[in-house]
Amino acid sequence: MIGLSVAEGVQVRGALSGLKATAVMSSVFVLHPDATVPPKVVTDNVFRALGLRPVSGAWLPAHFAFGMTLGALRARVGAPRIAFALAVWAGGYATSLPALGLYPSLARDHGRRAAASLVSHLVFGAALRD
Repeated sequence: MIGLSVAEGVQVRGALSGLKATAVMSSVFVLHPDATVPPKVVTDNVFRALGLRPVSGAWLPAHFAFGMTLGALRARVGAPRIAFALAVWAGGYATSLPALGLYPSLARDHGRRAAASLVSHLVFGAALRD
């Protein structure tokens, strides 16, 4: 990329890959149409934790921004795509988000939504490009 160092170019390409992969993974949300999509639950709970009223639709740009950030990070560290995606899911939905009160624990979550969340992260990993 013109005007960027090699490392910066890798990160920009990674961010764009993360954007595309987030769009693809979001299609998996139709597997749980009867439950609120996980990124919306998290985003709404972040607003509440900050003492704010959730903003309708805020989860979508937040989700894409997070996906871009993760894509850039994965490109920078060179992690294997699927392993990285599993680590993101495990580090978020399976552990830290419930610990922070931002998402229900796997034992308390809607079963199909929890499964679709894991599958969507595998799709994210598969959709990432180098």
